Amino acid sequence: MVLSTLIASLALGAPATVLEAVRTSVPEGRRAEVVRFQAEQSDCQVQQAALKTAVRTSGRVAVQLKGQMPNGAACEAWGWVQVAVYGKAWVTTKPLRAGDALMPATVEAERELKSERTFLNELPADAQAARALPLGTALEEHHVKRSGVAWGAKVTVSLQVGALVVEQTGRSLPCGREKTCALLANGKRVEGQLSNGKLWIVMP
Repeated sequence: MVLSTLIASLALGAPATVLEAVRTSVPEGRRAEVVRFQAEQSDCQVQQAALKTAVRTSGRVAVQLKGQMPNGAACEAWGWVQVAVYGKAWVTTKPLRAGDALMPATVEAERELKSERTFLNELPADAQAARALPLGTALEEHHVKRSGVAWGAKVTVSLQVGALVVEQTGRSLPCGREKTCALLANGKRVEGQLSNGKLWIVMP
């Protein structure tokens, strides 16, 4: 089947099959909107649509279209969707100085994910600004510190087994309201209690 190579914008929006393909390809906790849809101009009536990559952030994604011609013959075509992806974020409600408490000065809101950025999904009650933050900042790990340790910063991890203590260096990560996590050099993620600038993991 010969399909025209002319690209036509569909001003009335994407077919329902394309919208569903976009919706199901977005990770849990994120939402996507189809801003623009383009397809190869043809008489192919779209019945199936499949995206070639997962939709994690805003951008242009290729979509494979399958359907039927008016004469009943099967047809295939390619299209493109411009997608805006939104995720949950904690956003500052006023300008903050380094060390200011974040919980009373933030609100939960949706923000567009324009690149591979990761906004915080959870904000511990004792979280503080790691540096000065302007009004409307969507918080990421490097914006936040907890009990004096900035997320992403180096932290000493102390593993205590009885009277034996073994220490190594990791990078602090957020992991909940009562705990602090760290990523070790071997890629292992550990969880413990922060005390005197060290992350303590006590084994029975």
